[in-house]
Amino acid sequence: MLSNGAIAEYQGIYERAYKHPISFADAKIQGERLLRLFGLLYRPIPKPLAEGKEIRNEKYGNNQTNNSK
Repeated sequence: MLSNGAIAEYQGIYERAYKHPISFADAKIQGERLLRLFGLLYRPIPKPLAEGKEIRNEKYGNNQTNNSK
């Protein structure tokens, strides 16, 4: 998932931020978890919600609307 160069870069960022070195294996695990988190958070807004329309969530039986003005 991550290249060795990206993991090494993460190691450097971690060490500068926390003043403590991190192993390559731990940096790989943390880096992959960070990517997974961004993958979950950075998703497109469903079109009806983006247009301010109500959408039905059949799984939970509730409605979602865009309440921003």
